[in-house]
Amino acid sequence: MPDDSPIPNGQASGDDGAPPRARPYRLFVGVMLPLLAAAGIDQQIIAPLRQSVPDAAWVAADRLHLTLKFLGDHPAALVAPLAERLEQVAAAESTFPLTLSGVGAFPGLHRPRVIWLGGRDAGECTRLAHRVDDVCAAFDIPRDERAFRPHVTVARVRARAPNAAAEEALREAAAPLRQEWTIVVDEIVLVRSVLTSAGRRYSVLARAPLVPAI
Repeated sequence: MPDDSPIPNGQASGDDGAPPRARPYRLFVGVMLPLLAAAGIDQQIIAPLRQSVPDAAWVAADRLHLTLKFLGDHPAALVAPLAERLEQVAAAESTFPLTLSGVGAFPGLHRPRVIWLGGRDAGECTRLAHRVDDVCAAFDIPRDERAFRPHVTVARVRARAPNAAAEEALREAAAPLRQEWTIVVDEIVLVRSVLTSAGRRYSVLARAPLVPAI
């Protein structure tokens, strides 16, 4: 499980006069949601659940994304060669539609830790995630052990104890949705995530466009 502690600003030099270590980059490869879809999810999914699931950190609309692979902490020197390989992956894949619908939770609705919106396509997203995993393995980044399930995280729940009201609200939201959003996946991004006192801040370090579908 990823460590969500803030990225340090480097360590002070010791008695031996060694220079401070450069702070690592916490990285992931993903798909950022278009603003229109993100705003709709924020208004129609996140906003109604906020009061029913109060002890949760909700993802801001402009940071909603689908993670293809979480890389963890790595030196900044990894960014350029990894970005080049991701461009090669994207150049071999066509753009594709992805439909977002269906609220779920890990490990389950009874005691959720992560609340998400599911993704549905014809398998393109899973194939893309596997190709990204292959590229990262070439840089000695461990492969994902769990099967890939396309989803957009909308909240991380802090409470450990079951909450009947929260569970009821989630089960209602998890029922066949009246709302769904279809986006076109046309690029993958390499993102740096920094946890600050004001929440997570994302910086897109590289963009890799997919080939427009004919």
